[in-house]
Amino acid sequence: MSPRGRTVVFGLVLVVLVAILFPAVVTAKYVVVIDDGSHGFEKHGPAKWWHKVRGIGFGGDMFWTWNNKNRVDNYVVWRPNLKYTGYYKVYVFIPRNYAYTKNAYYEIYHAHGKTVKKIDQSRYYDTWVYLGKYYFKAGKGCVKLTDKTGERWATKKIGFDAIKFELVKKTNKPKQGILLHFDLNFKGSLSDAKHRRGDGKDEKTITVKPGQELRLYIFYKEGNTKNPYIVRVYPSWNKNRFIANSDNNEQISEVGWEIGGGRWDVQKFKAPTKPGKYEIRVVYKKGKKAPTYYRYDRLLAKGYVIVKNSQKDNFQYPVGNPNKLTWRISQPFGNRRGNKRHTGVDLNLPGSRDLGKPVKATAKGIVIESCYARGWGNVIVIKHNSPVGEVYSLYAHLKDRVVKKGDKVNKGQIIGHVGSTGYSTGPHLHFEIKSTKLRPLYGGYKQNLNGFYNPIEFIRKY
Repeated sequence: MSPRGRTVVFGLVLVVLVAILFPAVVTAKYVVVIDDGSHGFEKHGPAKWWHKVRGIGFGGDMFWTWNNKNRVDNYVVWRPNLKYTGYYKVYVFIPRNYAYTKNAYYEIYHAHGKTVKKIDQSRYYDTWVYLGKYYFKAGKGCVKLTDKTGERWATKKIGFDAIKFELVKKTNKPKQGILLHFDLNFKGSLSDAKHRRGDGKDEKTITVKPGQELRLYIFYKEGNTKNPYIVRVYPSWNKNRFIANSDNNEQISEVGWEIGGGRWDVQKFKAPTKPGKYEIRVVYKKGKKAPTYYRYDRLLAKGYVIVKNSQKDNFQYPVGNPNKLTWRISQPFGNRRGNKRHTGVDLNLPGSRDLGKPVKATAKGIVIESCYARGWGNVIVIKHNSPVGEVYSLYAHLKDRVVKKGDKVNKGQIIGHVGSTGYSTGPHLHFEIKSTKLRPLYGGYKQNLNGFYNPIEFIRKY
């Protein structure tokens, strides 16, 4: 063999060795893939429930386990140890076999908090599935998947394979007061979207200011291969010619979006607007009638959307700092009682010295509940805007309530005083933070903590 031939062979062998020894691959575009054999793939739980399959999955093997209904036994954490701070697109590889659950809840931990994406693994066959775009700090962030699916115990197999992080934009920390808008990070409910049926009256006029652009989201029932509605944008100076048409834009989410117990597909498009007034019209076309919803955002240049109060000091403790020597956590978040877990934290002072102490709003917001509710006694619920979207805080067992439903409150404003009303064994404050609306008529323990934040960690972060 010639020297040149030996050099080529040596180079190929070197490439193969690198691929074997370093399965977490980083390409020129900075794409990090954490496979089940990579450093950063952390498998937890009893070994007897883990099953490794060779010849299937990204890289030629994968893991699977049986599902749990309401508890977590086994889970995997993918830690990419990213080199750069910036915005990343995140994908999960779903293998063709041993991934049959319809309720795989992927938890993405990014710089703005935690986002949960529900994936129906049974829909996919050896393909990458998009989980969204998120802002990660260098060396931080991860993705987690547990065996808890809500389906009947040990009836579904959950597949654990590769996660891919693709750098979109390398950047420093976002400026205070703004938050990057994520493609698949829509927050809210149907009340936040506009219900349109294409009856000729579905028109909305909006104004786009200098430096802004228009982005729209279309939601329609999953399974409608052809959406019977088209959303179009017309400029005020030419209402006979649209400048954007949802019918010509690709769907960006095959995952579906949960609304009111149903699954919906999401379609997004961006209108190339300049300053001025625009009319959004919903046009009905031939096809099966089905409800369609849309939402629009006026974004600043480079994809930023204004979010008030997004500084880190948005939130404060409703009473004294439990990290100090005075106030203490008498009942931590997630503490078990039978098969249920504590939905918040109990804060108090030793020797009932907290009775009558002021309770303050954790952040600026609107009071949506102020009442006496069974086990909670005197309880207050406040809605807030936060860097991770809309959240709700709950304050229970109060001695009294000094705000009423509909009141606007500021961070640090006194809303009541520590008491022992309702089902309480002594003076303390039960405090919760949740991503969806809190109902004051349930107890402080639930089997499923989806949507609940650890309030202490949330306040430390925001």
